[in-house]
Amino acid sequence: IRRKIQYEKRATVEDYKKAAKQALFNHILITVPLLYLSNLITEEEKLARINTLPGPLEMARDVVFSIFIQEFLFYYIHRGLHHKNIYKYVHKRHHEFTAPVGLASLYAHPVEHFIANLWPFTVGPHIMHSHIFTIWTLMTMRIVPTISGHSGYEIRM
Repeated sequence: IRRKIQYEKRATVEDYKKAAKQALFNHILITVPLLYLSNLITEEEKLARINTLPGPLEMARDVVFSIFIQEFLFYYIHRGLHHKNIYKYVHKRHHEFTAPVGLASLYAHPVEHFIANLWPFTVGPHIMHSHIFTIWTLMTMRIVPTISGHSGYEIRM
């Protein structure tokens, strides 16, 4: 089911600490405030729909649309982060982590975390006014492959 695809590089305890520290920083200072702000903006709508689950067609529509938007935005933002005037200040941090570890997927400059990791993910659900259940499903569908893609293992489903 899975096999290691990168044997040469091994993460040290210091690598894990460095990645965890950056990930916690990004989540505490960027992700949590963004979620709070997002909740304030859409609170009335969410409260009106919290007692019912979305139907399968609504959920499929929102997931497909959101994945399309996220892929489109992430691709072009990620390309932009490789621009010579931006890379060394923002995106280089993510590429410093060369050992294949799932936690490295979260090892990013705070600016990159916001514009490349969070913002593309939130656009689709906001446009579609997605139900919270759909958002959590979408988040799981997007985060698991991202972490496994940075893990150094090929995981076949």
